[in-house]
Amino acid sequence: APLRPLVLGGDHSISFPVVRGVSERLGGPVDILHLDAHPDIYHAFEGNKYSHASPFARIMEGGYARRLLQ
Repeated sequence: APLRPLVLGGDHSISFPVVRGVSERLGGPVDILHLDAHPDIYHAFEGNKYSHASPFARIMEGGYARRLLQ
């Protein structure tokens, strides 16, 4: 059966490292279904590229996701 990780959390400090790790382990980009009130795809928030408001921008820039459904 294909690997389908389910990650639940309260903020997005873990989103980028989790997706990067899964993508690297599987050897390529993954599909993401992201359920949240905010897209969290800002380029940066208050000058921080790795803030809670920016994880999906880093994920897409890094090529860790094939599709991001929000």
